[in-house]
Amino acid sequence: MGVKRKIEENVTEPEKKNKPDQIFPIETFIKNLNDPETSFLALSEFNEHVRQVSSQELIDELMENLLQYLNSNLNDILTLITEEKRKSSENITLYRFLTTFMEYFSRKNESILSETVIKKFVSISSSIHTIYFMLSSHSTASHLKTTLRFLLSMIQLNEFNARLIFSLIDFKRPCWKPLLKRRDIRDTEDVRYWTIKFFLSPLVYQNLDTIRNLIKEQDIHHEIFNGLVNDSRTTIEYILDEMRTNIIMVPGVTKTDKLHLFDDRNLKSLVRLYNWNGQQKQKDIIKTKKNNKLEESLDFEDMEVEENGERDEVRRIVHTFLMIILNSRNYGINFFDSNFGTSSKNANPIIFKVITNLSSHFLTDEYAANLIVTCLTTCPDILQSFFKLISHECISIRSKTLSGTLEFLCEVIQQQKSLYTWQEIFQTVTDSIKLTDILTHLTLPIDIMNKFDQVVLKNSDTTIQVVAMKFLSMILERVKEAFNMIMNLSLACDKTSAIEAYQQAILRYIPKPDHFCDSLNVLKTVKTTSDFNQSISQYINLLKLYSSSCFMSMSAMNINLDILLSNSVLNLLSFFKDTALEKDTIENYFQCIKNILYYRESIDDVTWARHNKELECTPLRMLFKLGKQLKNFNNISEDLSLIISKFSSMINNYDQEIIIWIYTWLKLGSSEKLEQFLSNSIEKIILNPYPLVEKTIKDSGYSLLIFSALDTIQHAKEDIANEIDEYLCDVVFQIYIGHINPPSDKIHHHLQKLYLKNKKDMKISQVLNIISSPDKQNQVLMHEINRIEKSILANIDLEKGPDNLQINLAMKLNLYKIFVLHDTDNSRLIREMVQCLNIVLLLNDSRRSFEVLFDKTIERIQAYSSSIENTQIISFICQLINGLDMSHQTSKPLENSKILLKCLENEPNNYRIIYFTSNYLSSAYRIEFLNIICQTFTDNVDVLKIIINEIKTNKEVNDERFLDTIIDALNEFQDNIEESIECVRELIDRMKKTSNKNWKNIIRLKQKILFKLANKDYSQTQTRILVAKLIVQTIAALRSNDRINAINRLINKSDRSLLLLAYVFRDLLNLDESIEDESFCDYLAKRIDSYSSEVVVFDLLQVYCQKSVNQHEKVLELLQNKDNQYSLPVKQTNKLLLILKLFPESSTIVEKAYKNLVKKALVFFESSDENNNE
Repeated sequence: MGVKRKIEENVTEPEKKNKPDQIFPIETFIKNLNDPETSFLALSEFNEHVRQVSSQELIDELMENLLQYLNSNLNDILTLITEEKRKSSENITLYRFLTTFMEYFSRKNESILSETVIKKFVSISSSIHTIYFMLSSHSTASHLKTTLRFLLSMIQLNEFNARLIFSLIDFKRPCWKPLLKRRDIRDTEDVRYWTIKFFLSPLVYQNLDTIRNLIKEQDIHHEIFNGLVNDSRTTIEYILDEMRTNIIMVPGVTKTDKLHLFDDRNLKSLVRLYNWNGQQKQKDIIKTKKNNKLEESLDFEDMEVEENGERDEVRRIVHTFLMIILNSRNYGINFFDSNFGTSSKNANPIIFKVITNLSSHFLTDEYAANLIVTCLTTCPDILQSFFKLISHECISIRSKTLSGTLEFLCEVIQQQKSLYTWQEIFQTVTDSIKLTDILTHLTLPIDIMNKFDQVVLKNSDTTIQVVAMKFLSMILERVKEAFNMIMNLSLACDKTSAIEAYQQAILRYIPKPDHFCDSLNVLKTVKTTSDFNQSISQYINLLKLYSSSCFMSMSAMNINLDILLSNSVLNLLSFFKDTALEKDTIENYFQCIKNILYYRESIDDVTWARHNKELECTPLRMLFKLGKQLKNFNNISEDLSLIISKFSSMINNYDQEIIIWIYTWLKLGSSEKLEQFLSNSIEKIILNPYPLVEKTIKDSGYSLLIFSALDTIQHAKEDIANEIDEYLCDVVFQIYIGHINPPSDKIHHHLQKLYLKNKKDMKISQVLNIISSPDKQNQVLMHEINRIEKSILANIDLEKGPDNLQINLAMKLNLYKIFVLHDTDNSRLIREMVQCLNIVLLLNDSRRSFEVLFDKTIERIQAYSSSIENTQIISFICQLINGLDMSHQTSKPLENSKILLKCLENEPNNYRIIYFTSNYLSSAYRIEFLNIICQTFTDNVDVLKIIINEIKTNKEVNDERFLDTIIDALNEFQDNIEESIECVRELIDRMKKTSNKNWKNIIRLKQKILFKLANKDYSQTQTRILVAKLIVQTIAALRSNDRINAINRLINKSDRSLLLLAYVFRDLLNLDESIEDESFCDYLAKRIDSYSSEVVVFDLLQVYCQKSVNQHEKVLELLQNKDNQYSLPVKQTNKLLLILKLFPESSTIVEKAYKNLVKKALVFFESSDENNNE
């Protein structure tokens, strides 16, 4: 029988309560504690007092005083623990009391006292069984929480205690699952909460063994996750935060470990949290399960919940958690599949199950949609499986959500990673069929494309048509990227086979463009302006992709250019008449036309020049109206010129001249009169060019457009407007000065006589007359030049700078002034030209190529060579080069680069010209360039670097002159000498291959320079190796006696050369060069003493021992240095280790070395102890 005790717990009578401000009677407490009959009554009073004390500081003060009274002797308390037979109420009283102690020990880090209590608790065999009993279903919620809190207090002390306690707990016991169902909606920290908190508590220590042991308790985890949807927000946030911080983010926890925890059942429970509806009572949960027949499926539509802050926050928390666990590369459960789902093995089946569960809700729940899209981006291997799922469930003629589904699929494709992300993987695939399968898997939604033609393209719904075009555009973009990647990358498999196989896949799944040409008629039914613009934009973007080289080059695609031009491109103009289009839409439209016309030399289609009733003008005029809506005059002029030049074979080769016509019209304000005049002049050529052709002169230098324009003036019924006259003057003068070989005076007289006979008062007549006259100093010409200069400065984009045509025109005009008008202010004109060149260099725009501009400038300068001296031309080009900004140089060679050599001959010591020539000289003149700069060698390190780079780049260079130059250059390099040494050695190798033995003569002549390298110290090992190899090569080139003298000189210099000569002598010994043993041993002694830990020293000793067997004893003497007996530095130890390495087969040497090492160690440690005692 147990002791009869007085116990009082949770007393409710006011007179028995301790007041919060009353001092706890510690002496009485200890007295009662020692009495078996009153011990638990004392504990009850203590617990009640602690419960009423609100301040943690007061509790800590009480505990401190109590421990002082006990003298930190816990025997009285331990006695209570050892009792085996206690009532449930006594257990709870004891657990509360011990919890207070444990929490205090944890706060104060009292590990000794806490471990005393825990050891006693653990030592009693019945302790854990009592815990199980207290956690049984008959216990009240208060008793259960007290027991769990007591367990938690022991866990929180330290990691050791946590692992100890958890090793005793059996979570397979039936008591645990009911605890996870004990909810109390009135209490945020109910029994379920405390059970979960205890179960997850050891995770805070992030011990891998503990984490893995907890993960194995799958039944507990299933209960935890399954009940989350009915928990409070606080509980959900706590559990997910603990999981994320102490499991998911712990580096040592593997993906496999996480997969065991986050299986499909637990993930399904997490997904259900998207429909969280607040904390639920347990009886309501049971009732709901019975009504739903225990269904666990997601039902987003049935669970319509009023939006509130709590719900939104829970949805956000779980979404963030799922994004990490499903998509994080380092912390998630996703595996990268290098086969991208093309093999039979499924790398991410659990993630696909989650997507399948959410697949019917991506249109109604933004979190579901975002999670699916992100998972498909992270795991492209499940992409085709998802498309198959969507195709089966959502892609059908009767589907009411087809438009939304296509929009969602657009989002999926848009978020996919670029194929170049995995280009290294693609390059290693050796099977072309496998590579094609991978690319098909990543770019073509096969199951959807199989239905696309029948279900989507033939659907009469305008909204669906617009989204379908967007979807198809994205597919084509993806296919285009894949196709270009195959074309451009070097592949391990057969590239031709891969291209052919991928093209077959494209033909199988991508609909031909004529399938959607009829969509234009559907677009006419679009009502709102915004929808109309979007529809047109999508249609044009799709057309642009179909007309790109990727698809146009595939003959099997059977793309009919005439159908695309007439049914699509031409008919689109009718949509533009009354619609304000966005800039991108117009640019894409022009790109479509250019793409199509690229495959035709000319189309000779008069339709573009005939009046269209629907447009109320010609299609050509409509192109002008579209073009002038764009502000980039340079780009649109080039685009329109390219298009117009294809409309007639008569002007097919004059696109540069047409650019000037269009650009000048745009710069002058793109007025209606000029637009009509220009359009009529071009249309006349397209409709009937032959009357004009009869009046032209062969090789006139002008296109038929000038003849057409002048013919329009000649037959005009009204007086020609002044703006047209000035426009013609500007155009003709620009074309004239732009010619490398200007049209002859005969042409200008012919034009005047033929078209301007009765219009001599017009400015164009005067301009044609003056440019044919020898006297250029004329008021009319000056007026025209001033107009051109003003037009250059007009409409300059302050951000992008002047455009290509403005810069070109400025360069041509200045050259004309200098070489034709003989302007006296040459220096100003040259500065302006240099400024233009520097702008182009700075902007580095593909449309404003510096190389093209400078080439054209050289051509024009050379064209004036008949009227000026050649030296003047060279001097002029040199001035241009000297003014250039060298910090923005490009490196594409010039076509007219030979003249740069003449510039270099003119100014051989000019570094700017040397540098510019090295960048822009073509490969044909590189050796000549090298000859020039080597002959005019200076001490400029930058020039020397250019010479070295030229020699390394040009494999044909193998002349001794260059070797001589580079060896001389070694004196100039203080740092980064490696490149010059490598260059010397490479030149020697080239000369050896061509049997050119003169390299030896150069080496002998320059040996002083080369041997001086041995006097320097080099911090980098690689530099020492290179210098050593060059010195060895130098010694090898000397005659026999000279070699011996050179080696002896090196040995004598050994004090200054540090480690470098170790590399030299090692290589010399390997070449069987004879070295005097006595002096060399002296050198070895120095090396061993200073650098015994260096690998090269051991290598040197090893080679020497191999080559000189009779010197072993001498080497041993060097290594067995008896100095410094009272210290044991690393180098001393290394010497002994060297002995063992050099003579591993000699047992006596090994024994001797071992004894020596032990002896030195003993002496060292004895001396250390003496110093410490002092």
